[in-house]
Amino acid sequence: MAGETQNGRKTNHVKNLQFLKNTNRAAVLKEMVLKKAQSRIDLSNRLGLTRMAISGIVNELIEDDYIEESTQSFNSDEPRKTGRVPVTLKISDRSINAVGIYVKRYEVHCIVSDIQGEIFYHKSQILPADADNRTFLSILRGLLDRAIEENKEYYLAGIGIASIGPLDIYGKRLFFPPNFYRIGDICFEEELASYNLPVVLDNDMNASALAEHYYGAYNQNKSLVYIGFSSGVGAGIIIKGKVQHGSAGFAGEVGHISINPNGPKCECGQNGCIELYTSISNLLLATGTDSVEELAELIGKKRVPRYAEEGIRECRAALKTMLITIANMYDPDIIILGEIPKKIASVYIEGMEEYMNMHMFHHGFQRIQVELSSLKQETPYIGAASLVFQKIFGGEIELKSKKV
Repeated sequence: MAGETQNGRKTNHVKNLQFLKNTNRAAVLKEMVLKKAQSRIDLSNRLGLTRMAISGIVNELIEDDYIEESTQSFNSDEPRKTGRVPVTLKISDRSINAVGIYVKRYEVHCIVSDIQGEIFYHKSQILPADADNRTFLSILRGLLDRAIEENKEYYLAGIGIASIGPLDIYGKRLFFPPNFYRIGDICFEEELASYNLPVVLDNDMNASALAEHYYGAYNQNKSLVYIGFSSGVGAGIIIKGKVQHGSAGFAGEVGHISINPNGPKCECGQNGCIELYTSISNLLLATGTDSVEELAELIGKKRVPRYAEEGIRECRAALKTMLITIANMYDPDIIILGEIPKKIASVYIEGMEEYMNMHMFHHGFQRIQVELSSLKQETPYIGAASLVFQKIFGGEIELKSKKV
């Protein structure tokens, strides 16, 4: 019995050391990618690890070709300092990559991105009108097969799937999204098991929020809300660096806040939901236009027709209510508006920050930014890959050693 206890303790000790090693490697990569740490000293100071420990981790990552070092070039405009020439560190180009799948209501996109948020491969396919599970999975596997084959020279750490919902993100299952043909009840982890890659699933809004948090122009904000507008309206919420999922993963459905009990019926069962006034598709309907281009042309006129003016007014009024509600509920540093075509962006952004900051509950004590997405239409694509990178940064996906 004593021997078994001793062996058990040794096994646990080894496991703990391995866990600590993986965690520290992940922390180093995260600091280099997101905080732009460029030296061993910088990493040591930021992470609170000894320089010897940092050197050991960095040397292993260099050996595995994940990072590389170089000598800083001498700047002739500055006096040269004596002593050793400083060595800088950088993530090796395309050394850590992920496949990102973005499942939209009418099409599926497949991208490959590196851990620094650069997309270097992108294909998509439209879903046919009679699509069922078999058709959908055939399209999904076809896109994955092609992406993996055409990028076989690069290390792929996992598959991230950003999808319309509802989803079981913990069971990695797509339920039955409304108006999504005959597609539903699909477990992505089971269906994609043959690829032998970790599969990470989340809704498209959470993934988009993660992309903005990691790679957007406002990535220094620890708390942000990303709101996406397209056929529907949803939000991804990050508070103090953590995505807010709720108990079952359904948090962020801000489009289904009712602002008019006597308004039109929503597919969720309520009346007068914000989505009915603010989604791009509903705004086009309300203004009697068939395209973003037509609406933009209408807005550019000196006198907008009354029917269109009313639709725009209702959209902006609903937006103001939604922004104030989000400010009051989550108190973020910034609210980012995404998936808005540039031609009609003024409807969604003009005057919104000022109005929200004047009317939110804590006005005068805090100021919250409202900005358009800096990643633009690429946000959900980068977001899908970011789901994998988030797991790498957290030490949940271990990078394989490429040395045989």
